[in-house]
Parts: sequence; C-alpha cells; structure tokens
Amino acid sequence: MKVIKVIILLGFMIAGSITVFAQDPPLPPAPDLIGESNSFFNGFLKISKEDENEYLKNASPEIKEYFKQIKESDEHRYYSLLREYYFSSLRYPMMRKLEADMQNNQKEIIEQEIMTEAFAAKYKKANSDEKQKIRQDLERSLTALFDLKENQREIEVRELEAQLKELKDKMNVRNKNRAAIFKRRMEELLGDSKYLEWE
Repeated sequence: MKVIKVIILLGFMIAGSITVFAQDPPLPPAPDLIGESNSFFNGFLKISKEDENEYLKNASPEIKEYFKQIKESDEHRYYSLLREYYFSSLRYPMMRKLEADMQNNQKEIIEQEIMTEAFAAKYKKANSDEKQKIRQDLERSLTALFDLKENQREIEVRELEAQLKELKDKMNVRNKNRAAIFKRRMEELLGDSKYLEWE
C-alpha cells in the first residue's frame, strides 16, 4: 500500500513539474526595425530606430549630414558605416596609450570613409557644374583617408616589431638557461621540488 501511495505521489509531482516548466514566458515585442548591416556573426544584423538614434547621438552635425547623403544613396552601406562609427566612438577603461591612439586613429578613418562615401553619393546626383568641386572634395578626402590608413599600419608594424623583439629576447634567455629550466620542470613533475618552494 505504501508503494502505491509513493508512486501516486511521484506521479502528481512529475505531472505538476511538467505543467510548471512547460509554460514559456511571453515573447518581448519585436523592435521597430529600420535597416540592416553586415555583421561578422550572423550575416545581417538589424538596427532599430532607437539604436540608430543612439549611434548618431554624439556625431557632429557635419557627420550626420554625410550619413544622410549615404542613406539616400545606399541604405545597406549607411547601416554598415553607422555601426562602425558607433563602435569606433566607444571608450573602454584601462586602455594602454597605444590602444587609445589606435582607436582614435580608427575613428578618424571611419569619419573619412563616411565623407568619401557621401561625396561619391553626392557626385552621382550632381549636375555637371557641381561635379568638379565634389570631385576635388572627394580627392582631398581620399588622400586624408589613405594617409590615416598608412599611419595605422605604421603603428601596427611598430607594435609587431616590439612584440617580435620581446619574443626573440625571451628565446635567447630560455636557450641560455635551457638546463636550469629543464631541471626545474623535471623536479616539478616528479614532486622533488616540494621542499624547495619559496614559502
């Protein structure tokens, strides 16, 4: 009799837990989507109107005007540049000076790319009288963009050279002390160094 009561009680507990856990919470309302941008993670990543406003919040009026021209010409490129611009503007705590310099340089690169895209979009819609001036503006912007990208590459090369030098120095020291490093590791693996610890 006790076994039957236990089985019935377990049946009620299982049925109750299935009922409780089977209820899914209601889904949040879908955001008001206005565009899409390339994303490394999932192909196309939608941007809501709220996100668009947030991304443009700290942009200068000049940059906003360039964005407007790009959006009229190519929405896909607009959202892609908008996302890049936003993330290049973020500030992270505890950055090294080199990282901060590279991030500032990256923001300038994105701003120049926005300008070049805007000039190209404007050029396509302009009449023949305006095209020469827009072409000159585009040329100046492309020159500045090229210089900024080359500066970024120089910074990256210097950083890689410093890392390479550090690795070579480390290899030289390790090769000179090969026997001591080998002996210490052997003692660690065999447990012979437990009485030689500092503390």
